[in-house]
Amino acid sequence: MSVKRAAAVAASAVLLGALATGPGGTAVASTTAACGINPGSITSGGDLAHTSITASTPPTAEHRTGRHMFTPGLARISSTWTYTVLNPVGYYDSAYVVLGSSLYFAQYGEGTDSRPINTVKRIGGGWDKFTAFEESFYWGTTNRSTKYGLRNDGVLFRWSNGFSKVSSYPGFSSVKTMTLISETATYDTFLATTRGGALYTIRIPVTTPMKPVVKVVRASTWGSFEHLVAEKRGAQSTLLTAIDKDTGSAYLYAVGHANGTRDGDQGPRQGPGHLQGPRLLPQHRRRQRAVVRRVGPQKERAPATVAVAGARCRSGQKSPPKSPPPKSQPPESPPPKSPPKSPPPSPPPSPPPSPPPSPPPSEPAA
Repeated sequence: MSVKRAAAVAASAVLLGALATGPGGTAVASTTAACGINPGSITSGGDLAHTSITASTPPTAEHRTGRHMFTPGLARISSTWTYTVLNPVGYYDSAYVVLGSSLYFAQYGEGTDSRPINTVKRIGGGWDKFTAFEESFYWGTTNRSTKYGLRNDGVLFRWSNGFSKVSSYPGFSSVKTMTLISETATYDTFLATTRGGALYTIRIPVTTPMKPVVKVVRASTWGSFEHLVAEKRGAQSTLLTAIDKDTGSAYLYAVGHANGTRDGDQGPRQGPGHLQGPRLLPQHRRRQRAVVRRVGPQKERAPATVAVAGARCRSGQKSPPKSPPPKSQPPESPPPKSPPKSPPPSPPPSPPPSPPPSPPPSEPAA
């Protein structure tokens, strides 16, 4: 069985409009193919929507609507969607999705017996105050799966061993949006924007107690963006899509190794590409990862990777960096740059208590 992460944290409640793209940044693959990224969404109608963006000159985008999965208007946030290939045949796509105030695990696909897979399983209630949820995977000399949730009071939660072990860390109330950009044996890294317009990396070691390490990448001009979608390209390069829901614009950046303000990102240049689609659900977007991992009892030294359409980038393109159009932002306190001396408050049980599982709001479409 193999797994391909197809990160879906669906986009914002507007039409995606003008598409801008940044030229290839540092440490990108030297081939003739342009970079590609696949943001997507859960629409207000409960459908899964997908968009393929190629960072060519000019940039191009193709939009399509997929399977109907959820009751219209209920989906709030979603984790990365994971595409799993079954042995000897079959597949399924899966993700955690918050519907109303409850967390669900959703799957669709085709089983090894050729029967359709369509399940929406309730995990628990009390999730209406969360603004982001993500799950990271790492398979190598050690294997691990870790889940993260950001609550609207700025507390960042981490769950391991399913939901049985929980840690938390306060101080992220200024974070506007965040996206996972790196998974290793010893830490996960998120890229986050703040309401004041700053861009940060948040590196979270797997050790306990939870002690995130925060570094500023850009001090301003990123406040326009409500959503980020990232895809790793090579060892030190990331293709980043930043979405401004107010104007319906999606900006593409080639970002080098995230190393604070020394990071070699290339600002966007406006392209004539135009991306049209249905109205998308707030706080949901979809990105496609070009990563295939074998899972099971066998040992594996490192994840196997494959190139999908648009997965490799041009190199040698250079132009002066340009910042996106800034917006006026209220004053803010940046995320903490070092752990506080006093321990964080005890986290609540995870997930919060809820009554016995009940059927999902609607049966998923066949």
